[in-house]
Amino acid sequence: MAQDEDQGILLRGFLLLGGIAVLVLIVLGLLFWRNAPQPVAASEPPERHIPSYVFILPGGFPGNVSWYSVYQLGETLPSASGWEVRYNAATALARRGSDKVPWVILREMLDEKQQMRNYRARNADGNDVYDEAAARANMLSALKAIAAWHEKRKTEKKTDVPSDLRAIYPVVESLAASSYVEMKLQAEKTRATFFR
Repeated sequence: MAQDEDQGILLRGFLLLGGIAVLVLIVLGLLFWRNAPQPVAASEPPERHIPSYVFILPGGFPGNVSWYSVYQLGETLPSASGWEVRYNAATALARRGSDKVPWVILREMLDEKQQMRNYRARNADGNDVYDEAAARANMLSALKAIAAWHEKRKTEKKTDVPSDLRAIYPVVESLAASSYVEMKLQAEKTRATFFR
C-alpha cells in the first residue's frame, strides 16, 4: 500500500513536471518565434541638413559664404546640449542671490521661441510638435528665480544691478504684456521686485 502511494505521488510529480515543461515551451515559442517588428523609418533631424542650406558663392570659402543664411539657420536650432543642466544651475544661483548668476542663460530662458525649439519633438509622421507647457514652465521658472534674486538682495541690502541683468528688464516688461495669463502675472510680480 505504501508502495502504491509512492507510485501515485511519483506519477503526479511527473505529470506536474510535464505540464510545466509544456508551459515553458509555449512561452519560449512565443518569445523566439514571433514575427520580427518592422523597422520604423528613422527621419533625420533637421539639424543634419544645415550644411546644404549654406550657400557658397563662387570665389572661395570665407569671403563668399552667405553668412546671413548661416545666421538664419542658427535661429532655428535648439540650445546647445546640456541646456537643462545650465538652466537648473542658473536658476539655483539666482534663487540664492549669488553674485555669479549667468544672466545670459536666464535671458535665454525668457526667450519663448528658443524654449519652443528646445522642447521640439518629431512625430512619427515627420511633423515637429512643440511642448508649449514645458517651454513656458522654463520661462516661469526663470521669472521666479529673478524675483527671488531681487528679494534676496533686498534682505541683504545689496541693490546694485549687474549690466547683464539690466538687459533682462525689458524682456520681463514685454512678458508682462503676454497673452498667456500665468506668464503675465508672474512677469508683473517679477517686475515689482526690480531695483529702480
